[in-house]
Amino acid sequence: MLIQKIGSHDMNIAYVSCMPKDRDMILLMDKSDLLFDPETHAPFSYGDIREESFMKGENVVYVFSLDNRRVFTAVNVPSDFSEKCEHVFVRDLGKNHPELQLAGATVMHLKTWYKTHQYCGCCGGKNHHDMAERAMRCEKCDHLTFPVICPAIIVAVIDKENDRILLTRSARNKNSIFSLIAGFTEIGETLEQTAAREAMEETGVKVKNIRPYINQPWGFSSSLMCGFFAELDGSPELHIQQEEISEARWFDRDQMPVNDSPIDITHHMMEMWRQRKVDF
Repeated sequence: MLIQKIGSHDMNIAYVSCMPKDRDMILLMDKSDLLFDPETHAPFSYGDIREESFMKGENVVYVFSLDNRRVFTAVNVPSDFSEKCEHVFVRDLGKNHPELQLAGATVMHLKTWYKTHQYCGCCGGKNHHDMAERAMRCEKCDHLTFPVICPAIIVAVIDKENDRILLTRSARNKNSIFSLIAGFTEIGETLEQTAAREAMEETGVKVKNIRPYINQPWGFSSSLMCGFFAELDGSPELHIQQEEISEARWFDRDQMPVNDSPIDITHHMMEMWRQRKVDF
């Protein structure tokens, strides 16, 4: 059993080859929005929309179960149907419905993969859903393609001598909040090497004693986010990578900004350090 706890909720991500039934949940998405029933303000049940033309064949795929209720999605949703739905930005669900935020992120991850792997990368043949596992199989050459999962790191750099944490703001988003240093792993690189490289590239600091702490699937970027704590090694002087970072600052525990996304790995790591619940 592949059970992931989300607060009081259980998500079982084990793949099952099956067709939806009337009570099953259908998590539909349009870009970054979950599509809710405008009357119930909640996700659709299959019985509500089973007659829709897009709820047929390989367009409907099993995703996971949430609290023992099976969840499906549709890879492609027509614009005329989407316009009739209530749109809820998936990142806005973190405070009140963290289970739906993480579920929506997982659906985004899978939809991106399905849409970009409709044809075989080896021979160009049409791909179809494999019946035994979550994969796409080519009808011509039988090549099997599995979901793309990108390893990434997020690292809390600690100045132990002055009891401070290093936080940064992204240059790509004008409304970005202070967060931890993060980045994707390069080919041939360990996760620890990624943490050290990203710290140096983005802020100009060296780190040591890099320790793994926690990891989290993060469907928004099709990644598996691996969290580390690391100790400042040498000078705390900052030299930011302006293409990536708009601001970087050292914060004392009582000066740290609040990150209010309860299921976000950044929020968890920042709060654990702020509350002295990690030995670092």
